[in-house]
Amino acid sequence: MKHILTKIILLFLLSSLFMPNSLQAAAGQRIALVIGNSAYSFAPLKNPVNDAQDTAAVLKTLGFTVMLKKDVNLRSMEEAVRDFGNQLKRGGVGLFYYAGHGLQVNGINYLVPVGARIDKESDVKYDEPVKSPPSRHTGESRYDGVGDLLRVHQY
Repeated sequence: MKHILTKIILLFLLSSLFMPNSLQAAAGQRIALVIGNSAYSFAPLKNPVNDAQDTAAVLKTLGFTVMLKKDVNLRSMEEAVRDFGNQLKRGGVGLFYYAGHGLQVNGINYLVPVGARIDKESDVKYDEPVKSPPSRHTGESRYDGVGDLLRVHQY
């Protein structure tokens, strides 16, 4: 009997992986922000937009509502992140995917929007450091504004 019960539980768990709508109902909304930036004037990339489109397609099949942004400038990236954050404040699960140029200055990571002009390190505008998100065990929201999600700056 124990063996049959184990099989039933395993079957239930496996079937839930292939039924994103039931998972979505159980876990609340599932939102993804997917950004692919390829069209840089200083160093164009071949794959990020294609990678972002492929990732968005897979996430949709998994029950995510996907916000797909391609070749976006600073303003568009900030708006997308703000919209994503506002949706997450209502609860649910969020996934952020970025493909494109990035850089690190003094231990801080930055995503590079299309149209950025970076000639030297001092072209990167500095902010206060990103706060660490609260622990999962606190039950608090893990999102506290655009700065906590990522850094996108004009150069």
